[in-house]
Amino acid sequence: MKRRSSLLAMWCLLSVGCATVAPPRGVQPERLSTVLPGAAVAKVERFAGEEMYNYMDGAAVTYLEHGPVWLTVAEVQYAGIRSQAEVYELGTFAQAAAVYATFAAGGNGEKLAVGEAGTLWPSVEPEAIFHQGRYFVRTMTYAGDAGTGKRVVTEVAAGLRQLLD
Repeated sequence: MKRRSSLLAMWCLLSVGCATVAPPRGVQPERLSTVLPGAAVAKVERFAGEEMYNYMDGAAVTYLEHGPVWLTVAEVQYAGIRSQAEVYELGTFAQAAAVYATFAAGGNGEKLAVGEAGTLWPSVEPEAIFHQGRYFVRTMTYAGDAGTGKRVVTEVAAGLRQLLD
């Protein structure tokens, strides 16, 4: 009986040790309207690691060189404007901060008061980036009007920030 218990215990340890680790839960942009009234998410896609090349071709290397990445992409309709949100979930805070630093380098954007550090590039095609914990987030739109676009990407970014764990 003692041998049988030892074999059972060994089998359990091996089963757990060999199990495939599921990707992180990630952000759920489908819940954006719960923190940003009026927002609607039309489409959500998820990419793990090198699958990101199916979404962004060569640019994926910029993210992947900082460690494992899970990407969630969502089309967001807010204030009558369609925007795109990309949430990159990395392994650590340091990895997310390094991705943010890569994109924020150059210093020609405005400070964005979202997350641990954020930058906004206002124009007729505004873009906002920030990082929070192990997440790097990018929102962009083609509003046509710089003021409206700036407001939309800023408010979508702030809404997404609230959804991060």
